[in-house]
Amino acid sequence: MLEISLLGKFAIKYNDKPVTISSRAAQSLFAYLILTAGTLHRREKLGGIFWPDSSEEKARAYLRHELWLIRKTLASKSKLDYLTTDDIHISFKASAEHWLDVTALKDLSESASIEELMQGLSLFHGELLPGFYEDWVAQEREHLQIIYEQKIARLLELLEKEKRWQEILEWS
Repeated sequence: MLEISLLGKFAIKYNDKPVTISSRAAQSLFAYLILTAGTLHRREKLGGIFWPDSSEEKARAYLRHELWLIRKTLASKSKLDYLTTDDIHISFKASAEHWLDVTALKDLSESASIEELMQGLSLFHGELLPGFYEDWVAQEREHLQIIYEQKIARLLELLEKEKRWQEILEWS
């Protein structure tokens, strides 16, 4: 199974073996696609997001190259094709078997138990994609920080109700 960590670091594993996407632009593109799995993205929009200072023609060429790198890297580990592409759209297949730390954090329900919250919150090893400075990363980073803080507040509230003072200190 493909496992992706974006909180605190950028890391990909396939069947517990590291997968290295060599290009920083391809890493960023892959992160964007996996964070929006199932969403069809127009190629020209992606070109504008990742290469805003380039002409549309150059941005599309860069996009093709980075997609090729992602596909080549993933194909060397798995026979599955995780991306859906055509002449107009690109998407990460939401149905593809994968695990993403961000999704695990976001999917913690409001009715989650203390143990479920602790397990989910322990996945937060730091900010989203440290060292990546694109505008879309900054926006998503801020959004995830808010989600994290809400989940922590919920955990602390539940711990306080049960008078689990030592754990409150550990999670504060």
